[in-house]
Amino acid sequence: MLALNESELSQKIFEFSNDGIFILLLDENRIIDVNPSATKMLGYSRDELLTMRISDIHPKEMDLLEEFANQVLAKGAGWSNELTCKTKKGELLFVEVSASMITIDDQKYLISMVRNISCRKQIEAQLRMFSFTDGLTGLANRRKLDEYMDIEWRRAMRNELPISIIMIDIDYFKLFNDTYGHLEGDSCLKAVANVIQNSLVRPGDLCARYGGEEFIVLLPNTDKDGALHITNIIEKTLASERIENINSDINSFVTVSMGVACIVPNSKVTSSQLIFKADRALYKAKGEGRNKTICFLDSENH
Repeated sequence: MLALNESELSQKIFEFSNDGIFILLLDENRIIDVNPSATKMLGYSRDELLTMRISDIHPKEMDLLEEFANQVLAKGAGWSNELTCKTKKGELLFVEVSASMITIDDQKYLISMVRNISCRKQIEAQLRMFSFTDGLTGLANRRKLDEYMDIEWRRAMRNELPISIIMIDIDYFKLFNDTYGHLEGDSCLKAVANVIQNSLVRPGDLCARYGGEEFIVLLPNTDKDGALHITNIIEKTLASERIENINSDINSFVTVSMGVACIVPNSKVTSSQLIFKADRALYKAKGEGRNKTICFLDSENH
């Protein structure tokens, strides 16, 4: 067998690596060589890439790349990070970049190994979506609610804006399940979830399944009147669905009870307290006969 010398072996690795390899002349920020995987990944020919600068394929992250270049030049250290790069067709790829600097005849070169991780990122995004989604209704789950509430609470406190919560409970849902069975019960939950979700008109409004037959609606930058407007839409839309519930004590169709609470957040109040107030209002609505909305007033005892 014919043995390869180090130069030939390096060339074979360069040519047959599954990762894209870019060699840059640091002083000029210019690409001076690429391997076939790099051209395949980005859709450019080798000749095209050799006329380009690194900013041409990483247009959105030049600040990060400049910081990296300074780090490499100052410390001679290796560097790795996740970036996006632009293909010839204008598509953005998620890539993992590992790079290090070498010096030859006083010229500084950057050797970058670039791996396409777009599929991995897509899977991660899907898994994250599943972890924040209620499996039955497709609404946000409590984990998503907690995360979103934290973000919106801090934003409302910072900007002195109101935030409202609506707690919603399906009236006599146990009777519905006993009458029609659990499969129909699941269909009822999904139908009510759909009514609530479609009643929200702003992208920033969030509906989550809170547990069992309870739902919660988070309305950023919304006062009491705005929240009550949403409850009115939910009530009317659900009534138009005419989901039969013959054993309900208050109506022959499915209804809901709702509790509303609103506040301009401050350092003395927590988001959990706002949810508690909405829950108290819901409890009162159920105690007063169900199929109604009660709004918590700040003048009430805490």
